[in-house]
Amino acid sequence: MQSSGGRAKNNYYTWPIEKIIPNPGQPRHYFDDIDMAGLAASIKEEGVLEPLKVTAPNEKNEVMLIDGERRLRAAQKNNIKFLPVIFKDVSDPKIIFRISVVSNFCRTDMTEIEIAYALYELISKQGYSRKQVADMTGKSEGWVAQKLKYLKLDDSIVELLATRRIAPAVALSLASYPKESQAQIMRQMIDAIKEKGRPFTPQEASLAVVRFSEKLNVRPVKPKKGREQLSFTTRLALKISKASERVSKDIDDLMKNVSDTQLAEIGGANLSLLEESLKKLGPKIKIVRDRLQKVD
Repeated sequence: MQSSGGRAKNNYYTWPIEKIIPNPGQPRHYFDDIDMAGLAASIKEEGVLEPLKVTAPNEKNEVMLIDGERRLRAAQKNNIKFLPVIFKDVSDPKIIFRISVVSNFCRTDMTEIEIAYALYELISKQGYSRKQVADMTGKSEGWVAQKLKYLKLDDSIVELLATRRIAPAVALSLASYPKESQAQIMRQMIDAIKEKGRPFTPQEASLAVVRFSEKLNVRPVKPKKGREQLSFTTRLALKISKASERVSKDIDDLMKNVSDTQLAEIGGANLSLLEESLKKLGPKIKIVRDRLQKVD
């Protein structure tokens, strides 16, 4: 093996940074500026502690990067001349891509859309089945299927997701609707967030997507047979029903499993608060019932 670097004591080589060629098939495309600045500062202080994975050198002593794009970029910012590398005896682009994907999946900084594109590459272009991809990444087939849904997003939503300006749960909800309508729904949500003065919780966001799609008269892409999309009203009713069941169960637990001594710890004031909260529900339910009778 030719070497224009030196052999290190921990079973890796040091290699000239100008001889390390970025992988054109790199599954990661988005690099957060703040994260990169933090990594660059760490490397300036401590150096590159984890070796990069690269292919064996060619006749020009060039090696292709398999894993370590962030470390390479951060090192370049610090004008570092040599980097620690571990050689992988591979030259097939498909295998290089697979190793890169699996290595990146072991980390938490890949965006959902990058994961989706990488899975698509493995399945649609490299011929792996969903089960094989699940096995090689240590995930379930259901996880793979869910990530692939992100490929149904409009480019404007992809940009928001890739730059982490939209939560994955919101993007996944939007993926159920036609691409040409997703930006409209998102604009409605942004206006609602400004009005609320705070972001939606994940649960609120999923409901909001359905509510605003109905307001815009946008229907979801027809789901598979037996998986009908629930309306906003139905979802909200189910949510209230489940909350009521939880409260009822908690009260049952209170009656069955709490002793008189423990009950005394709650105190009359707290019990009165609970009672008052439950009383307030009665008039609200009556309003809903009255509206329902008018519709009938």
